[in-house]
Amino acid sequence: MGKEQSEDKSMYTNPDRSGVNRFSFSKLGEDKLLFSHFYTVRNVIYKAMSFVQMKQGNSFFLKNFMLYPNDVDAEFSIATLLDNTLVLKTNWNAPNGKVFAVDIIGMNKITELIPEYDIDLREVNRLGKDKLACVYRKKGEYSVLIFDFQGQLLKKITYPEGKVVRGFYENDTNATHTEFSIASYFHPDLWFQISLDDLSVKPSRTTWTPFDANDLETRYVTYTSKDGVAVPMYITCLKKTKLNGKNPTLLYGYGGYGITVEPSYSKEIALWLLHGGIYAVPNIRGGGGKGLAWEKAGKRLNKQNAISDFIAAAEYLIENKYTSPEKLGIKGGSHGGMLVGAAITQRPELFKTAIAEAGIFDMLRWEKYTVGGVATNLLEFGSVTDKDEYDNLKSYSPLHNLKEGVHYPNTLLVTGDKDDRVLPFHSYKFLSSLQEKSNSNSEHNLYVVQGSGHGGALTHDDWVNKTLFTYYYLFDQLKLMFW
Repeated sequence: MGKEQSEDKSMYTNPDRSGVNRFSFSKLGEDKLLFSHFYTVRNVIYKAMSFVQMKQGNSFFLKNFMLYPNDVDAEFSIATLLDNTLVLKTNWNAPNGKVFAVDIIGMNKITELIPEYDIDLREVNRLGKDKLACVYRKKGEYSVLIFDFQGQLLKKITYPEGKVVRGFYENDTNATHTEFSIASYFHPDLWFQISLDDLSVKPSRTTWTPFDANDLETRYVTYTSKDGVAVPMYITCLKKTKLNGKNPTLLYGYGGYGITVEPSYSKEIALWLLHGGIYAVPNIRGGGGKGLAWEKAGKRLNKQNAISDFIAAAEYLIENKYTSPEKLGIKGGSHGGMLVGAAITQRPELFKTAIAEAGIFDMLRWEKYTVGGVATNLLEFGSVTDKDEYDNLKSYSPLHNLKEGVHYPNTLLVTGDKDDRVLPFHSYKFLSSLQEKSNSNSEHNLYVVQGSGHGGALTHDDWVNKTLFTYYYLFDQLKLMFW
C-alpha cells in the first residue's frame, strides 16, 4: 500500500488458464495465508489446501497439508486456527456438515471434532478464547450449539421459525462477551449479548419501529412440486389475514448457484405487509436451502426443477386461498429474473404481474458475452456447445418460448444500462418480444437505471427512485391501497 502499481510484485499465478480450476486465499493468524487450490500429481489433478509463511520476497512456497479428489463436491470454510490446528466446517462425506480439526504440519492429519447431525450445519465460528458456535437450521428453525475445543457440547439455544441468527462469533480471545442478532421479514435486527463465561444471554440494544411487529408473523410451510418433491416456503403476513383468495401477494424467487434466500428485513417489504400484502419466499431447488444435493437438483440439465418448484409455490398459494391469479405478482433478479421470465412463459395464467430485474432471458446467447461463459455459469446452466445442454437451455429460455397471441402477465423489466454481468440486451430483447407477441390486453414496461451495473443502482437516489417505481407499480397492479 502507498506505492505505485508498477511496483507491485507477482507472488503466485494460477497455472490453470481454463477458468475451471481456481484458487482462493485468506489470512490465517498473524503470519500465514491459507490457500485453497488444485495440485497436479503424475498428471492427475487433486484439490489441495496449503499454507504460506508470509515473508519478504518475490514468490510463495505453498506447503500442502490436505489433498483430496478433484471430483468430490467437498467444501471447506475456516472457523479458526489454534496454534497449528485448523478448525474447518466441511460437507466432505457429510451432506449436513461437520467440523474437522486439521494439523497443518503434515499431510492429511484430520480428526473429527464435531460429528454430522440430522440438521443442516450453516456456520462454524470462533466464540472467544476457547469455544466454537455452530449454527444449524432445520425446517426453518435455527439453533446455536456451543462447544469447547474438545468437541463437548456446552449450550444449545433455539429460535422460532422464520427467524435467522446472525453474527454469532468473536475472534478476540480476551473478550468477555459478544453480540449477535435475530432477523426476520417483519422487524429489524434484534440485538443480544452473550457472556463468554457463563453463556447467559440478554438484550443489548433497543429496537423501535413505527408499527407493532407482533401484528405480523412468518409461517414456514411445505408444498409439493410437480415431481412430488417437498419444497419449503416462508409466508409472511399480518396475523389477522383471512385466507379468502383475495390477498395481494408477492412471490419472490432466486433458485440458483446454491444461494439460500433467508429472512431479512427491508422497509419496502414491511410497507407491503402492513398494507395487507402477503410475501412468500420458497427455497426452491438450485438454491442451497437443503444442502448440496438440493443445489444440484436445480442446476444445469435439472434447471427446470427450479422453475417447476417456483410455479408450484404459486399453485400452493392459490389452492390454499392466500391469493388468486388476479392478485398474484412474482419478482426476482439476475438468476431470479430468468426464473420469473420462465414462469410467465410456461404458466402465464397463474400471475397478474411480474417484475424481473437484470434477468437472463436469452439462454442461447448468455455464454457468448462477458462473464456468461465462465466456468461458474457453465456449471450452473450448461453450454450451447453440448447438444443435450443446448436442447435443455432452449426448452426453458424465456425469449425462445414466447408464443403469439398469448395473454402474458403485465411485466416490468428493470436493468442497468452498464450491467456487464447480465448485459441489458437481455431485457431489451425480451421486452421487444413481449410487446410483439403478447395479445393486446397485456402491457409491458422497462425501467432503465442510467450508469448502473448489476448491483441495480449507481447512487442512493438511483436506488430510492427505482424502489419507489417498482413498488408503486406493484401496488397499482395488485390493487393494494397505500393511502
